[in-house]
Amino acid sequence: TSELVFTSEKLFVSDEYVMGIEEKTDVSQFSLLIANNGVSVSEKNANVSTGLELLIGEKTYIFVILGDTDGNGLVNSTDYLQIKKAFLGEYSLENEYFKAADTDGDGILTSTDYLKIKNHFLGTKSLYLHN
Repeated sequence: TSELVFTSEKLFVSDEYVMGIEEKTDVSQFSLLIANNGVSVSEKNANVSTGLELLIGEKTYIFVILGDTDGNGLVNSTDYLQIKKAFLGEYSLENEYFKAADTDGDGILTSTDYLKIKNHFLGTKSLYLHN
């Protein structure tokens, strides 16, 4: 089957995107969160990152790490600046990178999205804590 099954309640699929993974999750850690057999990840680095592909059977899923708009698996000042520029109309974020920038999932980039990213990388408030 190409249906993705997780062992963690935090992870979910939205369209073809795998969501709910935190930054700095390496591929081997992620593998423990999947109940499927025969899963392969197109590993471009040790960490799961936005844009990384997951193949199950003949179906491909794309990872989205909230806040990781540059695809390096981390949330940092580069991501914040990309989101801020996208909000101001000076930069374009598309597909999984837009989903990574849209911190509240409402389909619109707002100042709140880039401020959440800034607060996360400054250590003020985690993107991954749900209140």
